[in-house]
Parts: sequence; C-alpha cells; structure tokens
Amino acid sequence: FPVVLLHFHGWPSMHPVLFRINDFVIGTYGALIVIGIFFGMLVIARLARSRGVATDFFFDLLFVVIVSGFLGARLTFILQNFGQFLREPLAMLFSRQGFVFQGGLIAAVIGAIVLVRRRGLHPVEIADIIAPGLVLGHAFGRVGCFLAGCCHGDVCLPGGGSPFEPIAVRYPAVLDSSGRLDPMFNFAYFGQVERGLLQPGAPETLPMVPVQLLETAGNVAICLLLLWLWRRRRFSGQIAGAYLLLYSVLRYVLEFWRGDLERGVWPLFGNLTISNGQIISLVTLAAGIALLLWR
Repeated sequence: FPVVLLHFHGWPSMHPVLFRINDFVIGTYGALIVIGIFFGMLVIARLARSRGVATDFFFDLLFVVIVSGFLGARLTFILQNFGQFLREPLAMLFSRQGFVFQGGLIAAVIGAIVLVRRRGLHPVEIADIIAPGLVLGHAFGRVGCFLAGCCHGDVCLPGGGSPFEPIAVRYPAVLDSSGRLDPMFNFAYFGQVERGLLQPGAPETLPMVPVQLLETAGNVAICLLLLWLWRRRRFSGQIAGAYLLLYSVLRYVLEFWRGDLERGVWPLFGNLTISNGQIISLVTLAAGIALLLWR
C-alpha cells in the first residue's frame, strides 16, 4: 500500500534496481521476495505454534519449497517459451528472469508433500498452516513485479473507456551502464514495440493496467480472509482449499488484463482467448473444490 501511495504522489512506477556495480545489479524484485518470505514465515510460525507443530520444521520445508518452486517456475516458463529456449538454451537457463508462479506452486506442493510425509506429519494440516503465509509472501512478490516491470498489464489508452484509466501506469525506458536499453527490465517496452504499439526510442511505454498491484491487493484480502477463517476452522484442509479456490478465481480474472503475451495465450473462437495462467487456474480451482469436498 505504501508503494501505491508513492506511485500516486509521482514516485516512478518502475524502480527495478536497488543498486548497481558496473553490470552487476541487485534487483528490487529479489529484495521484495526476501521480505515476503520473512513476513510469510512470521505468519506460518504463529499458526504452527497454535497447532503444536515445531517451527523448526518449517525452515527445512522453506528450503525444499524454494528449491522445488524455483525449478518448477523456471521449467514452466521454458515450456511456455520452448521456441526461444531452443534458440537460446543457456541464456534462458541462467537468466535472472523468467518464472511462472503457478508452475512453481505446483512443484513446491509436490516437494512439500514428499518432505511432510518423510517427517510423519499430515500434509493437509501443514497446508492449512502454510496457506496464509504463502499468499502474504506472494503479495510482496507482486509489488516486486510492479517495480521490476514484469508480469505487466495490457495497454490502457486514455479515453478508451477502461475503468483502470485513472490508475494506469507508464514504465520508463531503463538503460544499462552503457546507455542502451537494458534487456533485463524493459519487458513492457519491448513488448509494445514488437506489437507495433510503440515507436523505438520512445522515453516510456503507453499507459498500462497495474495488474501487479491489483493482485497484491487481492492477495492481501485473501490472507486476511484466511486468517479470519482460521479461527472458525471446522476441518483440516479448509484453509488450503479456500486458498486454492480464492486465488484461482483472482488469477483467472486478472489474466484478462495481462499484457505480457509471452506467458502463453491461445485462441478459442472468435475474439476469445485463454492463457496458460487461466488454464492452470481452472486446474487449481478444481483441486481446491475437490479438497474441500473430500475433507
């Protein structure tokens, strides 16, 4: 929320680099991920203590989730951009960008289930404890996306009648140390040039829907709702199922205003399309409903 207020008071809508040493950069996105993990773990530790589960276990779980989630998120991105991967395999493998949260979530869940089973704990009970902290950490991550300029929204031209026009954002062209457009951060800029919407050399992008901040607000709301539901929990799996259901709906709806076409968009019929994110959202929505009904 401070980021939103700073944006509306004229603070730049894009601040991808905390500091730079020649060509080595420390990105804002990574810093926000670390902050999100910290606050997410605070929530998880508090809920774990209330259920008599040792908090030390969650640090082991955090390591497994980070590693498996990182690999799953990168693998999903590669599969969505397989043509580019065949052309530049090493560049994609070792890039500091290129992750799909939902792919990482699925891989992290698999890794977490394996560890939980090995420790003799109940996966569904652990999932209930994790869900509020996970969605809170994700909220911080989406602020990082906003500041880095990735996972951006679609073009929102003035006078086009979009309800998001008052909060639309423009991303400035980010230059590297040699004064050229930095390929690490100008996702929206390059995308609009490629689609013929922006002239090369323009100082900034066309206005766009700030979907990252909309998802941050949605994730914070989901976190608060899950914590409210935690006090009224009637069965194990209720919190995890509610998280899958609520986030799937949020993500599916917001995908309509995403502008990063490289994430994968498929034609259906007429002007209707469906994105990879929406397909995964339908799967996780079904999983959430099935978990609630089963438990």
